[in-house]
Amino acid sequence: DQCVRHASCPVMVVPEATGSGRLNGAADDHPLVVGVDGSEHSKRALEWALAEARLHGWPVRAVWCWQEPLVWGGDAFATFPDAAELEAAAEATLDRTLEVVEVPAGVELNGVVLRGDPGSELLNEARTAAMLVVGSRGRGGFAGLLLGSVARRATHLSVAPVVVLGPEAAW
Repeated sequence: DQCVRHASCPVMVVPEATGSGRLNGAADDHPLVVGVDGSEHSKRALEWALAEARLHGWPVRAVWCWQEPLVWGGDAFATFPDAAELEAAAEATLDRTLEVVEVPAGVELNGVVLRGDPGSELLNEARTAAMLVVGSRGRGGFAGLLLGSVARRATHLSVAPVVVLGPEAAW
C-alpha cells in the first residue's frame, strides 16, 4: 500500500497466482484494460496503457462505468434522468475522452461503457485481461486521498497484474 500510494513512477502489483506467464505470454485476445472516468489520473493511465500496449502488441479496452445517483434523503420528489439518458451521457463522454488521446500505430483501442460499480466492473474485466491499469484516484468525493477506492480494491483483489499511476508518476 505504501509503495502504491507514494511512488513517483507507475507501480505494478502482480497477484501471486498470476506468475510470469500472464504478462509474458498473454494472447492477443487478452486486452490491456484501463479504467477511465474523465479525471486527469485516468487520462494519464490511458496514455500509459496505450504506450505499454504498443510494446506488447495488446489491444486496449478503455472501460467507463456509470451508476444511478444515490439518494440519501432530501426531496422525495426529486427527479433524475432515466437510465438510458445516463448511459448515453456516459458513452458521449467516453467518446470525447478517446478522441483526444494519441493512439500509437498498430494499437487497437476500444471503449466500453458498463453500468455498475467501477471497482466491481473493472475487477470483472480483469478476469480476462493481460493487465489492468488505473489512476491512483478518480472523481470520487475524497480528492485528498492518495489512493482512491477503485485503485485500492484493484490492487488487493485483481487476478490480473494491476498498474497504478499516481499524479506524479513519470515514465
